[in-house]
Amino acid sequence: MSDTLFIGKHENELRIALYENDRIAELYIDRKNDSGIVGNVYRGKIQSYLPGMQAAFIDIGVHKNAYLYLGENRASVKMMLSGEQTLAQLKPGDKITVQVLKEAPGSKGPRVTTNVTFAGMYVICIPGSEGAYVSKKIKDLAERERLFRLASKIKPEGFGLIIRTEAEGAEEDQICNDLSFIMHRIEGIMKKESDGPVPCLLYHGADAVEFAIRELLKQSVEKVITDDTDVYRVMDEMLGWISPESRSVLKYAGVEESRFWHDRIDACLVKMAARKVWLKCGGYIVIDKTEALTVIDVNTGKNVGKSELRDTIMVTNILAAREIAKQLRLRDIGGIIIIDFIDMKQEEDKRVLLEELKRSLKEDKTRTVVVGITKLNLVEMTRKRRRPDMNSLDI
Repeated sequence: MSDTLFIGKHENELRIALYENDRIAELYIDRKNDSGIVGNVYRGKIQSYLPGMQAAFIDIGVHKNAYLYLGENRASVKMMLSGEQTLAQLKPGDKITVQVLKEAPGSKGPRVTTNVTFAGMYVICIPGSEGAYVSKKIKDLAERERLFRLASKIKPEGFGLIIRTEAEGAEEDQICNDLSFIMHRIEGIMKKESDGPVPCLLYHGADAVEFAIRELLKQSVEKVITDDTDVYRVMDEMLGWISPESRSVLKYAGVEESRFWHDRIDACLVKMAARKVWLKCGGYIVIDKTEALTVIDVNTGKNVGKSELRDTIMVTNILAAREIAKQLRLRDIGGIIIIDFIDMKQEEDKRVLLEELKRSLKEDKTRTVVVGITKLNLVEMTRKRRRPDMNSLDI
């Protein structure tokens, strides 16, 4: 069964649902009054510079001054995309271009970086950097060599270029078109940067439609359906520039078809709100989110088994591992995750379970790390969230 990407308007929100094998694999809700600023690029003005803390506070036009930690930024910072200044030369009143890394926690301002990046479907462009790179997730040596040669050839002067995982198998003209689109955007940003007022927003990185094209429109998607004329126009324009051959998959949904897709999303949202998720074997998992981490508990439930207890436990744990991978992706759960599988005595069973969890997580494009099993028989892992950061650079 083909994959489908649906983007629909519902009251004051935009819904983005990726269907894989007729099941919602990823779901994002974008509300205009809650779109966030992560990924946005601002032209700001330094309010204070604290050399002893390696920090600067910058007015970027939001309610709190942004925090720039200089220790993890380049030795020189972009005062404009066309010029630079060393960190030692920073002083209050200087203008600086930054990108938001994290939303403001509590009463603090957002955290920003001078390492501005612009992501497309196939490439990531880094102003003020050098070098051409290929995503480590592309394992085929011949393909890596092909993409590296291409990146070295098309890399604009004064820019670093990273070939993303999605570029594997892509044609040269597709990758070149993607880079041309990004450079066209950067040219407009540079003009706004040099001529516009300060502070000002140069680039809105959390655009939901662009996120859908960049992160969800993969080669297995055979239909892109929307019920909104503005979304259709934007997608048609972007695809026409980046991937003209993909425009044929774009369809406009009428009232009845739109209701069909929204009803399925409504049903999914109800299930996502539940703590308990049942497994086919009769077992279930319970998902509890705290401020610091997410805890997932696995239970046998109604699964009393048909043979030995060891087999019953193994079946439940394996099905739980597969469902957990799906739920992490669907609910976009990030940060530290602790999984309490049903205790297993044999080391071989633990190894098989960990391998199954890792295999199931490969369906998730988002970066995940399975640390292992602790002495308390708890599985530790981490996952990087994809939202609200629409500009997440998972290469």
